[in-house]
Amino acid sequence: MSVLKSSLFRSASLLTVSQILALLVSAVLVMILPKFISVADYGYWQLFILYSGYVGLFHFGYSDGLYISLGGKNLNILNPAGIKQQITVFLVFQLFFSAAVLLFSLYYFQDYSKMYVFTGVGIFLFVENYHKLLSFMLLSTNNAKSYAKSVIIDKVFTLVLLLIAVSTLSLNFTHAIIIYIVCRLFSLLYLMLMYRSFLPQAVNLKQFRIGWEQILVNCRLGIILTVSNILGTLILASGRLVVEFSWSISSFAQISLAVSLAFFIMSLISQVSLVLFPILCNAEDNVRKKILKQGSVIIGYISIAGFFFYFITHIFIKFWLPAYTESLTYLIYLFPIVLFENKTQILYTTYCKSINKLRLLLNVNILVMVVAVILYFVAAKIHSIELILTTMFFVLMLRSIILQLFLYRHFGLKIDRYFYLEVLFSVAFILVSRYFSVQILFIFFVIALACFSAIYLKDLKSIYFNFKNRGNEI
Repeated sequence: MSVLKSSLFRSASLLTVSQILALLVSAVLVMILPKFISVADYGYWQLFILYSGYVGLFHFGYSDGLYISLGGKNLNILNPAGIKQQITVFLVFQLFFSAAVLLFSLYYFQDYSKMYVFTGVGIFLFVENYHKLLSFMLLSTNNAKSYAKSVIIDKVFTLVLLLIAVSTLSLNFTHAIIIYIVCRLFSLLYLMLMYRSFLPQAVNLKQFRIGWEQILVNCRLGIILTVSNILGTLILASGRLVVEFSWSISSFAQISLAVSLAFFIMSLISQVSLVLFPILCNAEDNVRKKILKQGSVIIGYISIAGFFFYFITHIFIKFWLPAYTESLTYLIYLFPIVLFENKTQILYTTYCKSINKLRLLLNVNILVMVVAVILYFVAAKIHSIELILTTMFFVLMLRSIILQLFLYRHFGLKIDRYFYLEVLFSVAFILVSRYFSVQILFIFFVIALACFSAIYLKDLKSIYFNFKNRGNEI
């Protein structure tokens, strides 16, 4: 077995164990939490999750720059003293930003619920950004084992505390926010304990200045990626925010549940991107080309097969969460999105990082974001949630297609038949659901999946035997 092959398998398997726990926690949050709190409370919980996803903006590119600069290096050869100086300066600024968000939430909001949401975001900002910094250092230097353990600690505590809260408390969104923050703090403390050589330290003015200058170097390297990532997530999130502002917190809860359920199936295989980056940084072009081509086929087939979970979700909502039946209307647009987002997040974004095409990634996200905002504005004016969902599907499919076309051209690959079949299937899935019953949709899916399996079978077999018998090449 080649070093590349064994490294990928070992890292991916470690992450898979941690992500099984992550899936259990997601299952509790997505399937159990909304059962035991009101629709409005679930909306505020989702509002916290939405806004807390953007605390990484306050890195100003530092963590992403460090991630890129350390990509593929050995953690043991790094200079702990220099990194400690950077971390110390970084945390001083994170404390300042956290305090600013806390003051803003306390003095700006009259609505207690929103004030509590943003207070939680302010506290989470410091904890999450420190945790993210250490996690990025580990992932970029092939230390997936420690990262996986930190995820396990986070998810085990979250799972246990949430189940205790559900069984003993009159649960509301404030309890969920507290548990979420505390468990991330436990995970952070583990990373700090394991990597004590990188703990922050007291610095004098000269050391502070040196650390600041080093941070600026990494910020300049990573700011494009940070802004691109923020814009990438805003493409979907801005549509949800339009719903929250133009409709109600209950409508926001309905669409948020649909998003959570649809992306639930994406969370396991998406972890491949975390270990793929450092591998691609050290790979030859012919290896990168092969992984791109074969990875696109594999992810495409798995994602299409994953549409089966739409029908499970349909039954689940009907019988377990009848208060959220409105979400069923939204889900039909979101499952096709997962197909394209799987490819974008696992392959195309990771490849753009590894071949230093960050500005391309930024420009594509800007283009797609502009198109999305215009269409969201039109949807708000005509008061059409359906147009918002159609826009989400269209712009995320567009982003995936643009990145795929560029990368295939960059590596001299031809667009294969799977590209057209996946677009056709996604559009057909939405249209059939709109004009026919869920039973007819299921029959269509079974027939389509059988056809896809027959078409994909030859290439999937070839990929499997190629990977098994020619490990030294891939």
